[in-house]
Amino acid sequence: MKYLLAIVFFSALFTGCKKGDFNTVPVISFKSIEPNVFQTDNITPFGHPMLTITLKDAEGDFGFNDGFDTSYVYVKNTFFTPALEDSFKFPNLSGIDRKNLSVDVSVDLKPLALGSGLPGPNIDTLYFEVYVKDFAKNKSNVVQAGPLYLVTP
Repeated sequence: MKYLLAIVFFSALFTGCKKGDFNTVPVISFKSIEPNVFQTDNITPFGHPMLTITLKDAEGDFGFNDGFDTSYVYVKNTFFTPALEDSFKFPNLSGIDRKNLSVDVSVDLKPLALGSGLPGPNIDTLYFEVYVKDFAKNKSNVVQAGPLYLVTP
């Protein structure tokens, strides 16, 4: 009986110690690509495709501090082998409270909106891999983003 009581006690203790949503290692999730259609002739009535992710981090050690630290959003166009990739700087976030940071981050995908290059009419379906690194060089999880439909008229 006393072993049963000990098991119940430790079960209640561990259940009460639920870990929060915020960790030292950043966590991202894919939110959207809008618009998700982009024409190679740049005559797209909707504008450039913007990739949006949601970022959560306990310390919020992201941003751009000129001459000190810079953190980036890393994006790979997986249509190609090897993948075509680029990185995008975070803006300066010094003016906001960054403890338990939860923000949406958007980057312009136009530099990575490249497909097969076949003559039109043609539609390529692009997917991207995305991750971030904070000032401490902690790498987030990697998420797949997409699709983005690249139209060659």
